[in-house]
Amino acid sequence: MSGRTSLKCHTRGGKLIRKKILYEAEEQPDPSGSGEAIVDMVCRDLLKRKEFGTKKYGEPLMSNNGRNALLDAYEEVLDLVCYLRQALDEDLQRRENVQNT
Repeated sequence: MSGRTSLKCHTRGGKLIRKKILYEAEEQPDPSGSGEAIVDMVCRDLLKRKEFGTKKYGEPLMSNNGRNALLDAYEEVLDLVCYLRQALDEDLQRRENVQNT
């Protein structure tokens, strides 16, 4: 599926603007690889996060800790979307620079 979409967003001054999304989805091959299993990498990362949280807060993340987990997760997802869009934009710029050389 490929196409361009327009997006409404607010500038810092509160003025509503329209901006074209330059990223277009592209066809990709079925996944096939010889590297390490991603789930194993994620498990190691989770253990590292547990250690980090225990050092920083004196205990790992626990349920019934007084925080709103849905709000925390939502805010983290908003950050993630920004990082993903940044990576897509930087990838697009690299591709355009390669094509223009």
